[in-house]
Amino acid sequence: MCDWLKQISNPEELRTLFWKCKSVWHAKPEVSQDKLTWIQTYAESMSLILYGLAEIQTSDAAKVLVDLWCDPKAGCGRHDAYAFIKCGKVALPFLREKKDSGVDTTRLIHLIESGATTSF
Repeated sequence: MCDWLKQISNPEELRTLFWKCKSVWHAKPEVSQDKLTWIQTYAESMSLILYGLAEIQTSDAAKVLVDLWCDPKAGCGRHDAYAFIKCGKVALPFLREKKDSGVDTTRLIHLIESGATTSF
């Protein structure tokens, strides 16, 4: 986990930070190449926040991770699935709950249950 992220261990604070990064990233105007690096920092931070939540290894953090990953507005995808491998079985109840409500979390559940070490 990167140094700035280690300073935040509250899952709800990480959720808030995720949405702030998303907001800045989506507010981007037509930008020149020299500004893309600045904008990309926010997109990368969103993924880092998901991994940070996974590393906390608590039910609260797992719930926030699942909520963010399953929220279509968050824009998480396959590349973020590895966070669930890091999170492990603590995420399973929340993934199953989402699956029961119609969100396709089958692949993530399978990755965790099979003991996968990679998401690909």
